[in-house]
Amino acid sequence: MSTLTSGAFYNIRNVKSLKMLNIYAGNADNGTNVCLWEEDNSIEQKWRLEGICAEGRALLHTMVNANMVLDFYTGSSAWANADIWESGDFENQYLTIEEVSENVWKIRQSSRCNVVLTAIEEENNSNVCWQEDRNSMGQLWTFEKIDSRLRDGLDTAAQCNLKTIREISNSPNKYQFVCRYYCTNQSSSKILTRNEAEEFSKYMDLVSVYQDANDRPEYFTYEIGYSDANNALNYAINTINQPENSAIYFAVDFNPNKDVINNNIIPYFKGIKAAFESKQALYRIGVYGSGLVCDVIKTMGLASYSWLAKSSGYWGTSEYNDPEKYSIRQGCVVKLNDVLFDSNSSGYAEDFGQWHFINR
Repeated sequence: MSTLTSGAFYNIRNVKSLKMLNIYAGNADNGTNVCLWEEDNSIEQKWRLEGICAEGRALLHTMVNANMVLDFYTGSSAWANADIWESGDFENQYLTIEEVSENVWKIRQSSRCNVVLTAIEEENNSNVCWQEDRNSMGQLWTFEKIDSRLRDGLDTAAQCNLKTIREISNSPNKYQFVCRYYCTNQSSSKILTRNEAEEFSKYMDLVSVYQDANDRPEYFTYEIGYSDANNALNYAINTINQPENSAIYFAVDFNPNKDVINNNIIPYFKGIKAAFESKQALYRIGVYGSGLVCDVIKTMGLASYSWLAKSSGYWGTSEYNDPEKYSIRQGCVVKLNDVLFDSNSSGYAEDFGQWHFINR
């Protein structure tokens, strides 16, 4: 028989549909719906188990917001929707998780022993609810322990004060890195400051990304790539003291087709590479964008790292959505200390260009 471990992180897969237990749209508010979605390695599909399964004291925390747990909406006595709600020692949040065959489980309401978690249909966004135990395939789940190589992180275009940084570091989500911006305008409210770098480095790794506009084809030329790279290098070296052998990612913040990639994006990254080589920069280049952009730019040797944008409808993204391929994958929006962040997860590689501040 299998064993589930309190404190461990899991993906939970429905046996009938083979889709994952998922937080709708990555929302983290009380009452957010729980649904099915195809496996996408996102934080919306990560759950932390807490408590003793066999004794009816288990909780399933969503990693969208680790203070929220899988919940039984109490508005109906016949059946109830599965949602998430702030953990509060409520009877309708405690679960008995029982194994019915090797790593096949029923997730049962402890206070309503004949009610189990049930997937109604099999398509993406199909509803998940609590229904009477009928021994159906839609009521069976497998627990897949999340690979410890996958590390959770955040990115934001907002400068973070000491309170926000400490809230991130104390989050039960155990964030291990944060991505912050460089840009041309050094007075911009989105640019990483040295004080931020120093403070963040006490708790977690940093990842640098350069972006001004970067959201339309005409922005991307060889000359602008060369200029952006010089701006990024000057700021990294002279203001931040970013350590050598780490990365600076450059953003492609829209969904270019193959022609735009060939005519605009590739020349832009050739300009970046030329600037790095001319300055004998000891940093490495990363690319942020669609799966197609990441694949092309890395395959051509114009970047060493790739950061997959969260928009699942972008060209090539579903094919590139593999931790063996991407260095970082962007996920849903979360809010900490009233600051909006995107959640992120690293790929399998230990090195994704992250760094710590060095005082010199």
